[in-house]
Amino acid sequence: MMKSILNPTFNLGFLVLNLLFSFVAEKSWPKTTPQTKIQVTLLGQGCILQGPFNENTLQAVHLVGPAQIYPNLSSPDSPEALEQTRKALTQIKTMNYLPSLLDRYKEKLAKRLEAQTDFLNNLQAAKKNQDYSFLLKTGKTYFKDQDLKSFEEFTQKLQIPEKKPGQNRAVIEQIFDFFNHSIEQDPEEEFHRAIKKLKIEYICSFEEIED
Repeated sequence: MMKSILNPTFNLGFLVLNLLFSFVAEKSWPKTTPQTKIQVTLLGQGCILQGPFNENTLQAVHLVGPAQIYPNLSSPDSPEALEQTRKALTQIKTMNYLPSLLDRYKEKLAKRLEAQTDFLNNLQAAKKNQDYSFLLKTGKTYFKDQDLKSFEEFTQKLQIPEKKPGQNRAVIEQIFDFFNHSIEQDPEEEFHRAIKKLKIEYICSFEEIED
């Protein structure tokens, strides 16, 4: 019989080299992560949100975005303002599927919403009891020294009882503006920086409104 001219040792070595080359090539060659796209509504307009994540993650990112989660606080003395703020705080604390790059945004927004919830809670208690010293509790929690003094001066402008309906509204809005500028700052820019790093983007076509 004719002996095989193939060397078994050579064949084994060649196989090992071939597998090693395949492993190194797989690690070295860049991989393209497929883009996922979902339909969302942003500022009342239909948009596409896309990025290299699954649908659950993209949907979670959209729901915690400033345009979606921020409560309407244009009338801080309304019960709806407190309700929306509580809802937003619960949502930001319990939202799953978010990339870790959004952790800083979550923490900052949660702190801001907690402070706003505290203020609005005490504001409702103050209105109910006709005693605006409830607001001073909020001031002592979040302010020190000059800021606390300014906050107290604002609350002293409130009239108890109100001589006219809504007389205190303008003062309350001033107090709330001062409060918002003194607590954890609005982290909206943090959100946009994070999604840019994550390569998540909105694709929208906002139509111009004709007169």
